[in-house]
Amino acid sequence: MEEGGLDLLAISPSDDLRWLVGFSPTADERVCMLLVGRESAAFVVPSLNAEQTGAAVADLPLETWEDHVGPDEALARGLARLGVRA
Repeated sequence: MEEGGLDLLAISPSDDLRWLVGFSPTADERVCMLLVGRESAAFVVPSLNAEQTGAAVADLPLETWEDHVGPDEALARGLARLGVRA
């Protein structure tokens, strides 16, 4: 990431995500992504998928969000966890 000048990589549910962590939640309209920083990673996931995701990637911290609240705060927490400013 340093060579490419990247501070953050966001990977949505896909074959790429499955290849990286061995799991990919079902893709739908809800914000769901693996955030990969230079030194750590976090999963931003809707609460609807949190139990399944947590069981599949137990070593990654989850930032969950509820439909009635929206993903903004969970995304901000995930970015803060990685030391990346929004």
